Amino acid sequence: MSHAFLMALREGKDAFLIIALVLAYARTSQTTSVRALLWGIAASVPVSGVLGYLLWISQGAYQPIHEGLVYSAALVLTVMAGSYMHSKGAMSFPFIVGFAVFMISREMMEIALLLFQIQQLQMIAGILLGISAAGAIAWLWQQCGISIPMSRFRMIASAYVLLFAVQLLSQIFHEFTEAGILPFSETLHEASEPYSSEGRYGRLYGVIVLTGCSLWLAAEWARERFVGVPQR
Repeated sequence: MSHAFLMALREGKDAFLIIALVLAYARTSQTTSVRALLWGIAASVPVSGVLGYLLWISQGAYQPIHEGLVYSAALVLTVMAGSYMHSKGAMSFPFIVGFAVFMISREMMEIALLLFQIQQLQMIAGILLGISAAGAIAWLWQQCGISIPMSRFRMIASAYVLLFAVQLLSQIFHEFTEAGILPFSETLHEASEPYSSEGRYGRLYGVIVLTGCSLWLAAEWARERFVGVPQR
């Protein structure tokens, strides 16, 4: 159960936190963007289920090359969303809907696949608890994000987007070497294994990023709430 919980927490964290930052940014000034994001979140639920089912019946058709392409698309969308937030730009309705559906479904389809595969109630409970915990963390990020001045929020959001992009780049490299499309792929794949999302250092990196950005956001929230620093 603990393994299922941690796996679901990790997948949920990668899916929900970037969405929480975009939602916090949108709620400060863009009502239309909030509606688009909520539509995207709602649409991602059936999309994730359908994709998970297709993975289940395809029996391994989802290969490393496909994962590498999905991570590459996630990187492009993450950088675009980060640049919008950093420059105070407005995101279009279709972009936000597509962004939410893609970023959530790419992680949640693997959770859906696991739910199709397993039968043990303890494993299912662990997965649901992990997703709930990830959602709770994302909700806290969103609530703190709308409670601090936009200038400080953009600093935190930009830092997280940059660190998340590094994680995606590492995973892209790992998947493409596993697919064998890069020179010396076998050697590079073995060398990059500890730094992948499932590797020792990759997992540690995710924990450090989550903890560091959460503490920074919490400190800014406490600074605004209890110290009352004037907004700049």
